[in-house]
Amino acid sequence: MSEEHEEHAHEDLSAHYFSVFKLLVIFFIISFVGPFIADWLTGMGVPGKIGFALTMLTAFGVAFLKARLVIVHFMHLPQEKPYVSYILQTCLVLLAIFVAGVMVDVMNHEGQNWSNDAAKMAVENGQEAMKALESGHH
Repeated sequence: MSEEHEEHAHEDLSAHYFSVFKLLVIFFIISFVGPFIADWLTGMGVPGKIGFALTMLTAFGVAFLKARLVIVHFMHLPQEKPYVSYILQTCLVLLAIFVAGVMVDVMNHEGQNWSNDAAKMAVENGQEAMKALESGHH
């Protein structure tokens, strides 16, 4: 490849990433300003549910769009589709092995060489609270 071709490819790539960066900044501004607009609308007499919906839309909707941009343009996941299911399955198997390995200790409050006094106290406090509720005492 010639230097001119490499330079042109680099400029195209830089322009591409800069346009993605501009979109991320715009989405950030929308997610930042959204709650302020919702508060302003509520102050103007618009029902609070609409303000809440606007806040959730600008927070989570825009976060979804930003995450999608990052995944597609920076993480290159679309090019790695064949491997994603294998990675996910491996992670799930390793998680199941981890849970099975620690479940014995987590489910018990004492073992051969250890005792979880905080868990015992929490259970006792919970049982006392249930007895108080059942007997009508607060």
